Amino acid sequence: MKRGILGGTFDPIHVAHLRMAIEAKEAFGLDEVVLEVAHVSPFKLDYEAAPPEARLQMVSLAVEGTPGLVAGRTEIDRPPPSFAVDTLEAHAGHDLVLILGADSLADLPAWREPERVATLARLAACSRPGFPLEEVVRALPELFARRVEPFSAPLLDVSSTDLRRRLREGRSVRYLIPDSVIRFIEETRLYL
Repeated sequence: MKRGILGGTFDPIHVAHLRMAIEAKEAFGLDEVVLEVAHVSPFKLDYEAAPPEARLQMVSLAVEGTPGLVAGRTEIDRPPPSFAVDTLEAHAGHDLVLILGADSLADLPAWREPERVATLARLAACSRPGFPLEEVVRALPELFARRVEPFSAPLLDVSSTDLRRRLREGRSVRYLIPDSVIRFIEETRLYL
């Protein structure tokens, strides 16, 4: 099985995450893309995210009815922090593609066991607003740069940080977050 892994805090999940997953699935002919919910990101140790189970529920709601997109709980079932190398090893036995925005790709050399990450999975990456993929790849050590397989995704300038702020301010997030996720946020008053 060809499996894509798109990891993230997903606090909350939004349309840019979902489009990236769909575009990678189509570009690489993946059977499925698992959106792995981080328990705690090693790059966000000082950030208090919504509870992992709530974030998993939002991802589950967001992918419901979309063939080939699956919510993943591998990382939230392990003690924090969440490391990509451990997640990829948990999915061993599949033809793995790690899906990255160029903003995340730029940090790859600082990850735990980045060389191992680059051997466990193909590195599929796309540009993100403010992070043109070509520039990020040029700045990477050769070991990683030569492993990057580019794909295109719409440059949607959407961030979970901005969405949480909008929600706290009572502003609309419609068309930025799936309606089912908005309902969950409203019912649980997660960011309100």
